[in-house]
Amino acid sequence: MTVLCLLAIGLPALGGCSNNEAWRNFMFEPDYTLSGMQNDPAAAQNLQEFFEDDVAAIPAPENDKIEKEYAVSQQNELKARLLEKLHAEGYFDAQVKYIAGKEPWQGDFSVSPGTRYRLGKITLRGAKPDAEQKKIIATLDKFKNQPVVAEEILLALAEVSKQLDEKSCRFGLSVEHAVYLDRGAKTAELELTFSAGRKAKMGKVTFKGQKTVKDSYLEKLVNWQEGDCYQNRTVEDLRGALFQSGLFSSVTLDLPRQPARDGRVDVNVTVAERAHRSINAGVTYYSDEGPGLSLGWRHRNLLGGAELLEATLKLSAIQQSLQGRLTSPFFLRRDQKISATAEIANEETDAYDRRAIETGVAVTRQINKRLSLGTGINLSFSRTDDNATLQTENFGLISFPQTMTYDSRNNLLDPKRGWFIEANAEPFINTLGSASPFVRVGGTVRRYQPVGDDTVIAARAKVGSIQGASLTDVPAAERFYAGGSGSVRGFGYQDIGPERNGDPTGGRGLAEGSVEVRHRINEDYGVVAFVDAGSLSEDSAPDFSDVAVGGGVGLRYYTAVGPVRFDIAAPLNDNDVTADPVQFYISLGQSF
Repeated sequence: MTVLCLLAIGLPALGGCSNNEAWRNFMFEPDYTLSGMQNDPAAAQNLQEFFEDDVAAIPAPENDKIEKEYAVSQQNELKARLLEKLHAEGYFDAQVKYIAGKEPWQGDFSVSPGTRYRLGKITLRGAKPDAEQKKIIATLDKFKNQPVVAEEILLALAEVSKQLDEKSCRFGLSVEHAVYLDRGAKTAELELTFSAGRKAKMGKVTFKGQKTVKDSYLEKLVNWQEGDCYQNRTVEDLRGALFQSGLFSSVTLDLPRQPARDGRVDVNVTVAERAHRSINAGVTYYSDEGPGLSLGWRHRNLLGGAELLEATLKLSAIQQSLQGRLTSPFFLRRDQKISATAEIANEETDAYDRRAIETGVAVTRQINKRLSLGTGINLSFSRTDDNATLQTENFGLISFPQTMTYDSRNNLLDPKRGWFIEANAEPFINTLGSASPFVRVGGTVRRYQPVGDDTVIAARAKVGSIQGASLTDVPAAERFYAGGSGSVRGFGYQDIGPERNGDPTGGRGLAEGSVEVRHRINEDYGVVAFVDAGSLSEDSAPDFSDVAVGGGVGLRYYTAVGPVRFDIAAPLNDNDVTADPVQFYISLGQSF
């Protein structure tokens, strides 16, 4: 507990925590039960999970003097929340009674749900929809005679509004709703008030409030031409693009009450810029690599057009590097960006020692919200001491990285659902010496699947292959390696795979996989259990006959910027491969 508090204090923006407060929160566990709902097991299970989450979210009392009054207020809040949930599931006559136990935080919430209401009539009022609009609204008929579940109906209403907006050019088009209960018949009537609005066209956009951001950049974010069909969604997309740029703390869109005489709708946008410069820092500790420090500086609006300049310094026992990157949006087209990088690095690993200067240019095109393609060219000059072959060589490598990325994760540091898929191919040409050209290809797939509200199953698979050259013709730093925090936990860094003279040689064929079960105990803490596996071979294809397997458990301390990770792992086979029987890992963010 103390280690995590100290680590949190050492990271920017995480804040501190006292041992007494951490201990009080950890030990606080109300003993409440929920009864009733026996006639509807599925609904009872749903309500039980909702109730348990609410109980787990109750913060510990700050001191013992107010504990009894505080407990009563939290019990009343739980009753109100249960009634809200029951009403949202169609139990509009439900009652909740609290029966106190012997202790302040002990008791039973007894539920009398009553009859579950079903949706009866759907009444349409207001303007008369045309045939296509009527067809869209009629999709709500599927809810007739079904239990009234608020979330499902609201989502369907949102989809109806979206479809109506996409298939019309009307300003002020809306579908308002109201629900009326028939207590005697135990039914609910859904009343829709339809407003067709006037035919309208997109007008001009004016911006105000910007200080350092250029108008030319803001105009590129506008995704319409004057005279285009008016759509609410198009206007909202502009708001999203402004926030997504990372340059503004607030965005206000001002629309007229009615379109102009010619049907045009002008949009006035008021923005407030956020601070464009920021610094960040990160601390890690891996028992196989030692402590690590990362320092970064960013300027998000270097030249007034959302140009991002980043400088990153990384220091650890095995790697020291300084990298600069400049990224500019709207390169030749609105869905494309270009970035240039330069880096100096020194690496001292068991496999090799390397000193290098690298530079590169990459162009990335955003195909849609989740899919992107990238191409580029990199140039590196390095001097590498290969510890396995005891040879020292100079390399001048030109490479052409090609990438495809699909990312539907809901969060980068702590994903709970979605996919991350990446495929890459990178041809290399050595301009110094006589080494053969080679191609490094690979792919990574990650899947995050929630199980209930508090548990996530995360899975990862990675493969790689080097074609066109023998192992010794491939520079040591460009080979694949396995073992360590980002690979197979429980094994030391670069410990998996073939060796020569007692040092790892790396390989041309790689396969790795991980499965991790993440369970969140409360708002601050979570636990994980994981198994990792990996294989590395000198051939270009992975050798699945010799797979190293490691496993372990971990603790997560959740902060505003992501979870602090503490993992402990050990080999589950091939124990003689790694020198240390147990490995520790501490860092910010999930393992993958």
